[in-house]
Amino acid sequence: EGACLPRTSFPHFEPGPGPLPLPEMADCSVRITGLGGTRDAHRKRKNLEDLASALGARVAQQSTRWSEITHLVCVMPELLDRRTFDAAGRKNVPVVTVQWLFDCFKIHARQSEAKYSVAANMLLSKIDPPGKGSDASLQSSRSFVADVLAGHDVLI
Repeated sequence: EGACLPRTSFPHFEPGPGPLPLPEMADCSVRITGLGGTRDAHRKRKNLEDLASALGARVAQQSTRWSEITHLVCVMPELLDRRTFDAAGRKNVPVVTVQWLFDCFKIHARQSEAKYSVAANMLLSKIDPPGKGSDASLQSSRSFVADVLAGHDVLI
């Protein structure tokens, strides 16, 4: 809204390189997903929702209809429900990693979703029986998440 906010307004992330919100984010409606059931998940979700709002995107809640969602932002792809992933694909809603939000903020421009796309092979297969590759899949997913989140200790 053109206002210059003090740094203390958003203590969970650093000041950006320019004014917010970003005009090109105004048509985005993001749903944050893939956070897990930890005690800390609520705080993480709130921080990410604050970031999305500061960027100029609308934040879609669980009850929001798919027709109103433009992006599914996944914090940990291995925690994303396969049915949600498939539904997003059917509705042509891009499923992106949380890095997309971080880079939009850091670079001060909406980034192409293609670079941050969550692929089906990143999801933890819930149908693999234990000992049939699921441990390797989990390890691979954890490595991906660690790489994505490594430089973002401010929000995590």
